[in-house]
Amino acid sequence: FADSLCTLSRREGRWLRRLDVQDAADGSLKVENMTAYGECRNECLLVRKACQSVLDAKSEELVELLQSGTKAAGLSAKVCKQPCKKRLGPLKAKRVDEAFLPGPDAGMLQMMENRDKLRAETGQVFDVMKREDMESMSDGDREAQAAQDAFAEQLRDARERSGYDWKGQEL
Repeated sequence: FADSLCTLSRREGRWLRRLDVQDAADGSLKVENMTAYGECRNECLLVRKACQSVLDAKSEELVELLQSGTKAAGLSAKVCKQPCKKRLGPLKAKRVDEAFLPGPDAGMLQMMENRDKLRAETGQVFDVMKREDMESMSDGDREAQAAQDAFAEQLRDARERSGYDWKGQEL
């Protein structure tokens, strides 16, 4: 769990998509929780990097604190000692603020996470499409999709018969 807190493509790291980096009145930066999931662009990647730098060597300690039932204030005090103590001054260079754009909803994020999990387990590449996109597909696109699915099924069957998974390891 703790090792995926800063991974955008995992359920545990989904919270990062809700954060927006904004300019504060004093010239520094502040992070705002937007409650809705946003499109992940440069600011999202910046927040992910900050998360990784804070939790880099603290994941075991975080797990122990969570298992012991430590409250949020205690977690912050123990895990974020050094980084949270540091108060940075105003930015030296002008920053271009990215507008917070609404991103995929929780249902679509769940499907994308499941897609990535299935890809890791089976090696098959899955497309996640909205219903509207599927309905707007031409007959040729549908035939191509069906042929791709049939080919993937044949590959899975051949792998099972060979006794090796898609990574070349024995089943």
